[in-house]
Amino acid sequence: MELWRWVQANPLVHVVSRSPGFPQGLVLHDVALTRSRLKNRSEDTLFAEDASLRRCLRRGLSFLESGTGGISVVRRGLPKFFDLESGTLEARTTPGSTLLMESLRAAEGASSLAVTRLEKANGENAQVSYHADSAKWVLCSKNVSLLASTASELQLPQWQDRRYRFARQIGAVWFLQLSKLEDSSQLCLRETLSSATLIGEMVGGSGAHLVQYGPERQLRWFAMVPHEGDEACWSPSRSQAFFKAMGLPTVDFAASPPLRAAKGEALLAQLAPLAAAVEAAPVADAGEGAVIYVTATPKEAEEEKVIHLGKLKTAEYRLLRRMRDRAKQFARSAGCVLVEEVQEDFEREARYNAHVSEEVVKNHSLGLGKLCRLIFAEDLPPEEVDEHFLDLLSRARESDEGAAVPRGPRKPAPLLCVVAPPFQLKAETCQLLQIQLEKRELSHSGAAGVTEQSSQLTGQVSLPEALHRENLAAAWHSSTASHAKVYLNQIPAQLETLLFAPPSGGSAALKRRRADVERRASSDLRVADAVSQRCVFLFCGWDDVLATSLDASASAQLPGSPLERRLRKRRRVTDGAAARVFFGKLQAQAHRLKNMLPSSQTFWWPSTSVISTSHMSSVASAVEAAWGRLDAPRERAADAARRARTPTLVAVIPVALPGMGKSSLLEGIFQRCQASGVKCYRQGRPASTSSETSSVGPLPSSVALVSSDGFTGEELKSMGLTANECSSQ
Repeated sequence: MELWRWVQANPLVHVVSRSPGFPQGLVLHDVALTRSRLKNRSEDTLFAEDASLRRCLRRGLSFLESGTGGISVVRRGLPKFFDLESGTLEARTTPGSTLLMESLRAAEGASSLAVTRLEKANGENAQVSYHADSAKWVLCSKNVSLLASTASELQLPQWQDRRYRFARQIGAVWFLQLSKLEDSSQLCLRETLSSATLIGEMVGGSGAHLVQYGPERQLRWFAMVPHEGDEACWSPSRSQAFFKAMGLPTVDFAASPPLRAAKGEALLAQLAPLAAAVEAAPVADAGEGAVIYVTATPKEAEEEKVIHLGKLKTAEYRLLRRMRDRAKQFARSAGCVLVEEVQEDFEREARYNAHVSEEVVKNHSLGLGKLCRLIFAEDLPPEEVDEHFLDLLSRARESDEGAAVPRGPRKPAPLLCVVAPPFQLKAETCQLLQIQLEKRELSHSGAAGVTEQSSQLTGQVSLPEALHRENLAAAWHSSTASHAKVYLNQIPAQLETLLFAPPSGGSAALKRRRADVERRASSDLRVADAVSQRCVFLFCGWDDVLATSLDASASAQLPGSPLERRLRKRRRVTDGAAARVFFGKLQAQAHRLKNMLPSSQTFWWPSTSVISTSHMSSVASAVEAAWGRLDAPRERAADAARRARTPTLVAVIPVALPGMGKSSLLEGIFQRCQASGVKCYRQGRPASTSSETSSVGPLPSSVALVSSDGFTGEELKSMGLTANECSSQ
């Protein structure tokens, strides 16, 4: 047959064949798009560009080959159809709007045109047909089919691969649905589905879908597709009448009558407000959206024919899909991405949608942030996020206030950065401090099971890791997931560079490389700034650090951090005079770093004896009190400071002829910037700022003013302007 020959000759499709092992010697062939042929193009783009692919490759296509070599179509789905948006119906800027206009032009000779709206169910595509020669039902998901005459045959070994999991589920629900129909309806279905495919959606139960239909799986039908010919499907009115006669459940058919018009332009004018209404509807009312069937009634016939199909999706559903995608990306890279950055990217993308209010965007962004924190706290893989997105989002949105055992994420926990000289702290002391902080977080969260045994050290312990560039994001996420943690930094200058100085980008030769270095540096600074807001800094042991020295003969016997193990091999800590110089430099670095940090976040304790085992509880209480002072106002102030540090370029380029006052204008702006106290540069060199600053409104961190005499009277004239007009403006 012609369609089978097209499948075998077309490199854009591939065939998956399976012999079910039945006595008739049948071979089942499933046809699908070859993903490797996309070549960085989307599936929509490929279908939009290839007319033969749209015509021949349906959303589900299967052949059955008999033992004698004959082959026939046993399943055929709907043609590929595209999203339609209210703002692009007539603009032809998307594949959906372009193909809609082409279909309407092709139907100009029809006596009338109509648009019927059906509910767009959000589930797994389900397709059912019947093969009379083998007396078996063809039960299919979108690209996979199987053969079974009874529900028990779904358990045959050949159908137990993961590939058939959705087809088996569809088959189980179908046989249950079939058993409730009358014998006459079952007989009629077998006859009709021998030459046509029943198209529907399996909804309900668990799955990676964004609209709730209840805990039980169910099949809802909406279309019938003939196996032969170019007809897309039966008209909605004919399908609805057939389903009603058979007693089959269907999706919601719109209660309002179809839109009708004699010309395509008039039909588009009626379709635009319908599209806008669907996009603006909430998911609770409209679900995923609607499918529109455009039908034409030829002048010489009375029965209408479907000439085009399109999807209208609610804006909130698009937001939920974007949320799920962002959550899965976060699950893949947890520890390397800040939750705030995920939320900012989501909000920036969501604001392009004109049918979503700012309140809805903010609400979904807040839910996404809570979900990301839950993902990190429970270390959820992206597969679980995809499969149970709605359940996880519901858990994340739940408040933990007043709950004995909170299910959702708790409030952030403090990070404690101990800044102490080398060889001053023991690993056991740091470990006990970590345990004290964890106990306090557990008791505040209401969790049970906090006993005295949790204070006991088991096994070999080691010093905490230091805060460094590679673990900054992980430290922030640990705090967000309510995990209190202790870090130990022994070189204050390294911590100062991490928190306050951008990493050097070097002298990159290429612009692309230089841009990558600058982008990475900006990202590192944002992470460091976020971590510093969550951190309490404990300086201890610096007053008596000059007395520190290490006997070289005993150096190999002492455990310690990697830094301490390296230092033991060097003369700077084993020789008395060299050790005093070395530790004196560290002491000066500690004093400088302490002065740079906010006083509300720092403690300076002269000796490490303050955090001995007997004083551990009081140390934890002091850290907790300091953490309590870092409340929401502190966060908002830090956000404002971060925005102020964001580099902004303002270019003022006057366009005018020489002698028209450009220099005076620029000089006035320049002096105003000087008066505001921001950095100013004149011809590339820093210019002094006024000692008496004045408030002149929001200004960037630096200003460069540019003037050009490149525009002449001829160019102004070509743009329809005159010098007088430019001067007055």
